[in-house]
Amino acid sequence: MTENVPYVFHYTTARTALNYILKNMTLKLGSLAAVNDLKESKYRDFTLYSRGMKSVFEFKDSYFDELTQDLANNSYVLCCGLNGKDLHDGALRHHMWANYARKHTGVCLVLNAARLQEGIERAAGENPLYSGEVSYHEFDDRNNPSWPAYNLYLEQWLQDKEGFFDAHVKNYYKGLFFSKGVDWRDERECRWVIRSRAGRPFFVDISNALDGIVVGGNISDRNFNAIREICEGSNIDLRAAVWNNHGYLSENLIAGEESVNISGSYSLGVPCKAVFRKATSGRGKQYSYVISNEGKCIFVPDNNPEYRKNLVESLGGAVQEVGEPYEVKGFSAARLSEVDKKPLMFEFVGDVLKLHKDEEQPYYGLEIRN
Repeated sequence: MTENVPYVFHYTTARTALNYILKNMTLKLGSLAAVNDLKESKYRDFTLYSRGMKSVFEFKDSYFDELTQDLANNSYVLCCGLNGKDLHDGALRHHMWANYARKHTGVCLVLNAARLQEGIERAAGENPLYSGEVSYHEFDDRNNPSWPAYNLYLEQWLQDKEGFFDAHVKNYYKGLFFSKGVDWRDERECRWVIRSRAGRPFFVDISNALDGIVVGGNISDRNFNAIREICEGSNIDLRAAVWNNHGYLSENLIAGEESVNISGSYSLGVPCKAVFRKATSGRGKQYSYVISNEGKCIFVPDNNPEYRKNLVESLGGAVQEVGEPYEVKGFSAARLSEVDKKPLMFEFVGDVLKLHKDEEQPYYGLEIRN
């Protein structure tokens, strides 16, 4: 699985990362019974085929629970996300941060896939190990690999429940472990599953596989400082997920220096003296900055009149212009409350959004592109 996959990504809470994963430099393959998809942990719709009347007469409803519990309680799984277009894409998944990293307060571990595979193989020992990417299907999709996986002969299973079911899992592991409903497809999940009846989880040494840590935008200062200390001592790359219009990963935060990414775009067609925007640093601090129509970019501190005068001059203006109000012409959203008529109506003409022909007021600004 790892041949064409350089990195995998494991999202978790700051508490789990600090108290367990980073403290011991291990990742746990936990019971499949603990995963958050009830279709996997609790509801497995097995079909049992009886070829003799004796098994019909002796059938017990508890057989279905036995099969489901055998699969869930004796399978140990590690789930990670695959990267999409690049490294940044794998660590910038909104719903993964929200669901698995406790609303952006946690972390995303960036793991070298090949070295992680080696570590899991050592941890598994002689136990059967299955790995692969998860495929996503509608439940009634006949191409779903899980369809044959849930059909067993009753008599064969009753003759040797553990041995027969282990052989069944070996033949149909893709359908049992690597097929999920389409609602989960955005997770782009890959998995490692160890089958064992030892009744304990497995722990994988990741000291050689952990290449980086990405912290969430809402992580506390206390947790961030603790994680940074670990990264400094272990030469682990530390970055932050920064959310603006596009989202990006910050620079390496080990050095303690804070930089701001101001990449972005704005319309050159709107007549104006300057454009104001906001940028976010790697630690989530926001800064306002202004761009002149000549391309100058200057950060704007609040409540500093003297600086503002210098700012006006830097943008090519004169200080005396500050007291001259600009006459607003046309119709803008800010003036909706001033008119006693319906809100503005727009229509697309090609790919350009224009004011509807029945509207009397001109739109304040130029054409808005879709």
